[in-house]
Amino acid sequence: MTVLVVCAGHPELSHDPAARAAHALFAGLRAAGVAAVLLAAIDRSMPALFKPGAHITAFDGRQDEYLLLSHDVDPWWHRHGEPLLVEAFVEFLELIQPDVVHFHHLATVGVELVTLTRRLRPGCRIVFTCHDYLPICAADGRMVRLTDNSPCDHASPVRCHLCFPAVPPERFFLRAAWLRAHLAAVDTFAIADEAMRERFARWGLPADRLVHVPGGDDAAMVEGYRAVYAGA
Repeated sequence: MTVLVVCAGHPELSHDPAARAAHALFAGLRAAGVAAVLLAAIDRSMPALFKPGAHITAFDGRQDEYLLLSHDVDPWWHRHGEPLLVEAFVEFLELIQPDVVHFHHLATVGVELVTLTRRLRPGCRIVFTCHDYLPICAADGRMVRLTDNSPCDHASPVRCHLCFPAVPPERFFLRAAWLRAHLAAVDTFAIADEAMRERFARWGLPADRLVHVPGGDDAAMVEGYRAVYAGA
């Protein structure tokens, strides 16, 4: 089995906990004898790593660690504006031939890569880890009402419009429909707790695809995901 871990950021280039978790999973899988490949999407905050014409590059001479040089992802729709980068991802999938593609996050990754993976690798298992509420909440996935900084327990076009008065409710409706349509290609969503499960199920993800995978302890996380990959 070959697992491709696609994440937003690399822990040596970012302090994002999601990047650290994705890399710990990659390293843990390899330590357990699983063929794993890491593709970490980075943005223009590291301009020296971007080279003309390059879209996917090896990272610092490390075995099976690569960078996706992502520089034109729409932060609203989470889609790429660079066709050549998407073509590079297609070529990368054809080269790796993964049995499992595990996406961590949407930021800098691009949600259309999920449906593209399903089309190119119809028999592979697609896993998506929900590190936060970014698909649901346009306020950086924080689920906080910008009107008064109070917690938000669900999204709706009107509620979201109240947080962003300049954005009409219809645009929130279309954003949610767009993201749900692409995420429909995912076989399993990994979630952190019951509250996250309830919110994503209410938003529209199939409840039977929402699976709890323990976090915090790297060994438990790796074993949890190995069970998910096997379809257990």
